[in-house]
Amino acid sequence: MIDFYAPQNNHYVLSQQVPFIGTRDCYFDLVLYVNGLPLVVGEVKTPVRDAISWQDGAADFLGGNKHYWENQKAFFVPNLLCFASEGKTFYYGSIGACFKNWAPWHSTEDRDEIPQNLRTVLKSAERLLHPEIRFIRYNMSE
Repeated sequence: MIDFYAPQNNHYVLSQQVPFIGTRDCYFDLVLYVNGLPLVVGEVKTPVRDAISWQDGAADFLGGNKHYWENQKAFFVPNLLCFASEGKTFYYGSIGACFKNWAPWHSTEDRDEIPQNLRTVLKSAERLLHPEIRFIRYNMSE
């Protein structure tokens, strides 16, 4: 289903405002598909209101009226991770992760000073979601 040995053989699609009918109808802000499988779902909020943060995006997954993980369970079966951003910060979490288990994604060379702006968000998203996959091959005969 996914070519881990040659990631360039996979088909990648990023879709916006993806409708899904579950317990409640919804529209996911961003969905990254790999070979037709929705592996990553993102919620983005406005960057112009100081009272809005990445946590408002994460809250859509965790509960409230949207509560994606509960109301759209079938959509998240192949899911690898979810992310949330308000255009200044970028956080990701796995299915069922509570707020304290969501984390920012940054390069280690950026850790001393991480500006909160759209450029940093885009850089973090690109580094987390880059299709090149590195893994260790285990010799099963040993």
